[in-house]
Amino acid sequence: MLKMDEVELGQPQVPEGKMLSDDVGKEKKGFGSLKIWVGCILLVGVIAGVAAYFATRPEDLERTTSEQTTSPLSVASLIETEGEVSGTIVIQQSFLLAEPSNVSYFLNLENVIFPEATNITLEFSKNSSLDNETIVIKQVQSLEFPYKLPSMFNPFEYVIATFKDEDDNVLGNSTSNSTASEEEVSLVLTAQLGGSYSIGGSITMMNVKTLSGEDLIEETVLVFKGITISGAPGPFLYLSKDRTFSSSSDLEVPIDGGATRNGKPGFYTKLGDFTQVISPALDLTEYENGRWIVWCLPFTVVLGGGNLQSM
Repeated sequence: MLKMDEVELGQPQVPEGKMLSDDVGKEKKGFGSLKIWVGCILLVGVIAGVAAYFATRPEDLERTTSEQTTSPLSVASLIETEGEVSGTIVIQQSFLLAEPSNVSYFLNLENVIFPEATNITLEFSKNSSLDNETIVIKQVQSLEFPYKLPSMFNPFEYVIATFKDEDDNVLGNSTSNSTASEEEVSLVLTAQLGGSYSIGGSITMMNVKTLSGEDLIEETVLVFKGITISGAPGPFLYLSKDRTFSSSSDLEVPIDGGATRNGKPGFYTKLGDFTQVISPALDLTEYENGRWIVWCLPFTVVLGGGNLQSM
């Protein structure tokens, strides 16, 4: 019989010549090997996933930088004339994108027929008996249009137009002038942009009148300033009325000169300063609480944008 004092209760019996730590060490060694194998499998899976991502990820679209420096021409005023020389004097305007307050004015004529005079002048004068200063455009019948007017010209001041011959005889006088008053303010909306992929710059939108042939139409001009965006696989620009994205209700705005992918042109890949026209004009009051949204088409995710505010 085994004596109780020879074996401690609760202790495992180990055969002679064999240490208990031998089995424990083997178990630990086996468990460690298992962890290494699991780690290797996970690492291989991660590497395979990363490789698959880069193999299937669309390449970043090529970006271009705009060389545009001025806004497109818009109509500042229309002056109707009657007499031997009759028709419409169109005053158009354009501004520097880098300095919007720097505005230039241009002369254009619509449906104006000149008599056989050798030297017809067009004089612009102010509607004031206290200021007789005039701007004289000589040989107006021989000009190339649009003709850039002197820097001192301002359609809010020089509102009277008169055609004269070389003997200073009046050939035609202005009968009406549709120039808006300087106090008349039209709605202008702007947004500062931000987001991932270094999205930056601003977009300003305003409605202007332009000439389409002989027709006067209203369009929305978008002024892009300092636009930046780094490499992205498929950025596209949308205009939202309620600051949330909806591909079905938001206005898709393809960028003129933007990159093309899978046959779809107009991706948001144009940098710098430029303008774009939406015709017919938008009702800007519908976008006073709106937002520009840069949406990634391949991955269906918002990259950035900016809320619109009135100026």
